[in-house]
Amino acid sequence: MTLKRYPYRQKKWVGPACALFFGATAWVFWLKTRNTERGLVINRVIELSPGEAQVFYWVLLVVSLILVVLGGFIFAASFKQVRYITLTDEAVSLPKNGFSKEDMQIPFSSIQALQVQEVQGQGFLNITHSGGKISIVQSMLTSKADFSELSKAISVGAQCGSGS
Repeated sequence: MTLKRYPYRQKKWVGPACALFFGATAWVFWLKTRNTERGLVINRVIELSPGEAQVFYWVLLVVSLILVVLGGFIFAASFKQVRYITLTDEAVSLPKNGFSKEDMQIPFSSIQALQVQEVQGQGFLNITHSGGKISIVQSMLTSKADFSELSKAISVGAQCGSGS
């Protein structure tokens, strides 16, 4: 019996914001690769000659461009069919990862540990179970309230499922 379903997908603004930000950084690194008459000192520890600095800027430019492409993938993924996290009496069912079409079902009895983690205002529910570890990302849920409600429900289900 399904108790509750939570829509779970990336917000539409994240991909364009990522692409715009890393596009701007790529532009800055492109300009830096064109004007490397001086070397580069990083934290007064690493000293690079002008040629080494140019290679460093090229590497950062390529990484930035890869992240622009990733922003495009994130944007495209935000238009895919909505996926759900579903709670039943016995288990939680959720997508395997941010891009997966497959769902995985985790019986409450197989949950070994739960940890709510916050990194720079972003919440994560880390679930360690007999099949491995998976995280639920707060920003992919509709609201912080849904994240809090879901975290509590999984915690209660895990306690009941473990026989505590």
